Amino acid sequence: MTTSIMIKYISILIFISLIYLNYSIYTTTEKKMDIYSKNPPFRLDDFTKSYRKNKLSQVKNLRDQDSSTYWIKEQNSFHPEYDLETELTLTHFYKEGIFKKKNLNSITIHSCNPIADKSFLVKPNNLVIDIYLREAINVDKELRLPKDEKISSILLSFQDKTSEKVDLTNILKLADSKDYPIGIYILTLFIKDNSNYPLDKKVCISEITVEE
Repeated sequence: MTTSIMIKYISILIFISLIYLNYSIYTTTEKKMDIYSKNPPFRLDDFTKSYRKNKLSQVKNLRDQDSSTYWIKEQNSFHPEYDLETELTLTHFYKEGIFKKKNLNSITIHSCNPIADKSFLVKPNNLVIDIYLREAINVDKELRLPKDEKISSILLSFQDKTSEKVDLTNILKLADSKDYPIGIYILTLFIKDNSNYPLDKKVCISEITVEE
């Protein structure tokens, strides 16, 4: 086989490989986008690192739809402003060729139910909830560098209640969108516990739910 023929074969092979690689990237991205539009990889961060002191204290427990699991604030936050960050839900769903806005009515924060032999766990009495709209721009939660728009700040005191509801109907101003991700967001909370309790008490939250 002459050198010129070998070079042609190599060129053809490289060309075919590039086509296959581009096709694989395209199909993989399409699949990821479809998964992301239905169930995005939500970010959950505990800036207090409370799980290092107590393995039962996990920020993921706030979104597991199980009131028997919880997050306990075991220590102060390393973040300058917040204790927790949690992405809750996409603001839109895809149907009939467009991204339709969800009718997100409220967010409910649930304190822990009484736990046997854990009377030191208490509900918050000064919980700041900052509500953000986060650009839904990437399928990878670790690589996302979105713009966040703070739309509201709420102070919850719980008082005689074991849960507090935040009304979203007058906060969210959403519209249907034809082009992803224009106008489509991830509803995101940043939470700061400023509760005032004796040192032997620990704030406990069991769940955060979104009502449509």
